[in-house]
Amino acid sequence: MLKLPKLDKRTAIVWAVTGLVAGSISASLSDMIRQNAWFLAYVGLVIGWLLVLTAITSIHIRKKY
Repeated sequence: MLKLPKLDKRTAIVWAVTGLVAGSISASLSDMIRQNAWFLAYVGLVIGWLLVLTAITSIHIRKKY
């Protein structure tokens, strides 16, 4: 069974802000995605990179505090 670590308040806020940013990016580029399918790959890469950076930040926050 997968054991997930408890999120403290700072880490939860970082993940929530990342979700809001990812949602706003996908919403702002939704018309472009309908016109050209390659933008779907672009949005996926950008959101994936945001998730990687957020994971690194949450590890840093957890070790620092």
